[in-house]
Amino acid sequence: RAACDNYPGFLLGLGYLGRAYGREKDYNKALKIFESYSQKVPQNAWAKLQQAHYLSLLGQHEAALQITLNLRQEFPGSVQIMEALAKLYIQQEDYRKARQILERGLKGRTTHPALLTHLSFVALQENKLEEALELAQKATEAIGHGRGEPLAGYAHLNLAHALALNTRHKKALATLQYAIYLGIGQEAKERFLSDPRLVEFINAPNVPKF
Repeated sequence: RAACDNYPGFLLGLGYLGRAYGREKDYNKALKIFESYSQKVPQNAWAKLQQAHYLSLLGQHEAALQITLNLRQEFPGSVQIMEALAKLYIQQEDYRKARQILERGLKGRTTHPALLTHLSFVALQENKLEEALELAQKATEAIGHGRGEPLAGYAHLNLAHALALNTRHKKALATLQYAIYLGIGQEAKERFLSDPRLVEFINAPNVPKF
């Protein structure tokens, strides 16, 4: 905050400040920061994606979707925008559209770990458990370790999710422990813990509470 006050043109600091508000779940302030960012640099797609992200977290899904669709028209080949659009559809539980976007994104990028992980999650929601497991395994193989990187923890948590639902509980437990070691974001954690199909696995005495 001090850096942004003292150096109004320090856009990197503005981005850090916006994300800091987001981590504190002060989504209104985060949104205002990224609206300001976009006003300073109207052509910056990343700032607009952040706007869409926090609009969605505030329940303004249509506004978030419109921003992202506009960006997709402007940058049709951007994987980052495809991923953001798929995540918005996942938040709205529109898994059909999320799948279409992700499968399109994977054409020519068959080992892209983020797209594979999101598509695996979609398959889990569609109860296509074998497909979900295969995609999750490909994603973790592609991403490797990367401790501290949000995607690494999410990818391994998603693999644990798929393993557990495929009744491979021993391997699911080891993968979950590794995902915790790598670090798991709050949103991914909540999705995992809220799946009613995992109640028996989560409540097993040897499964860590996290």
